[in-house]
Amino acid sequence: MTDWPAPGMSLKVSVLTSEYRGFPAAEAQALKEDWPAIWDMGEGDLFDKLLTGDANAIRAREKWAARNVDGYDLPAVISQIRHLVRSSRGIDYVRLLLSHAKEQMVKIPDPVTVPLAPAPVVEVDPADVISQVMQRGVIPAIEAAIRSQTGRVS
Repeated sequence: MTDWPAPGMSLKVSVLTSEYRGFPAAEAQALKEDWPAIWDMGEGDLFDKLLTGDANAIRAREKWAARNVDGYDLPAVISQIRHLVRSSRGIDYVRLLLSHAKEQMVKIPDPVTVPLAPAPVVEVDPADVISQVMQRGVIPAIEAAIRSQTGRVS
């Protein structure tokens, strides 16, 4: 932990009275919910406690920020966001870095919510297939039967 605020200071332990500027909590929450793969690139588990105003979590944030506020690569910046610490490079840098990361990521839909398309059913007249097999061979006959039903062979 840290001795912030120092003994004798009349400051309440709060992210608002921190020595380090805070990252907007709403943006951090949106990143956590909408982009979990990006969120998981960072380290730290104080986020939820910081949102509730836990004094011990805020003191731990101060100690962490003293060591890590100058990080500039994506994992370091995500860790700063998870600690609600604004990067020393500024909020615009962080937003630009996040927008580039989001462009490179593809939101993969949940496989449970995406229904699978049913396989097409091809009905074939057996007599037609037999006559085609006799004339052209097995594979061309099957392809011709599928093409007549679906318009394509795949």
